[in-house]
Amino acid sequence: MTIENSETAQAAARTILERDPLAYADFLEPLNRGTGIVRCVTTDSVLLQEAVSGAYLMTAKDTQTAATFVATMENATLVAAHETYDSDAITAKFGIPEKMTCVQAVYTKPHAIEMPTGDICIRALSEAYAETVDKLYTIPLGLGYITSRLAAGELFGAFLGDTLVGFIGTHDEGSMGLLEVLPDHKGRGVGAALLAFITNRQRSLQRMAFSQMTLTNAASRRLHEKLGFTIVEHPVTWFY
Repeated sequence: MTIENSETAQAAARTILERDPLAYADFLEPLNRGTGIVRCVTTDSVLLQEAVSGAYLMTAKDTQTAATFVATMENATLVAAHETYDSDAITAKFGIPEKMTCVQAVYTKPHAIEMPTGDICIRALSEAYAETVDKLYTIPLGLGYITSRLAAGELFGAFLGDTLVGFIGTHDEGSMGLLEVLPDHKGRGVGAALLAFITNRQRSLQRMAFSQMTLTNAASRRLHEKLGFTIVEHPVTWFY
């Protein structure tokens, strides 16, 4: 087992992850951006830490490796596990109370998504929208986190005239998300416009365009499928 972030460790991790690049898009994007720190790697398992968010990402092929990886983690408050026994080991050590199981959607087509026509205007949101976004987003991420994404220029709003009707952005570890359409404006193509916009932006920045959605979010799954995403039936459990 290699426990270091050397070029050799990075190359070894890539070799494992690129065997299934869609399932491990969440690992590969930080490595591509230079924010992925390889904490441990074996011949078939990887523990990565994303430098901006501090999140640990782990995929282990057996229970013993999972336990070994978890033992090396320090002050973990955000962990993504790709296997069930990863989850068991995380719960046993940290007792992180909340967890959310997701599947990933990855856009792999060679062309941009055609933007819907209509009156929707999408633009970057200023920090003045922090409280509004924090209040409206259905998953409680905290005002501090929302403010940090706004400050990074990574949150965008959809407007009809001067009225905010939805928003979307990227999370600090690299995934697309934070998608919300205000209730009075659902069914009007707002979500499709926002997802197409952020996907095209990621592609233009040479980033992997991938999202994560909860297993029960059928509406999000349908939207991603409609826009041509590949849904990866490989669950990822977030502990936070």
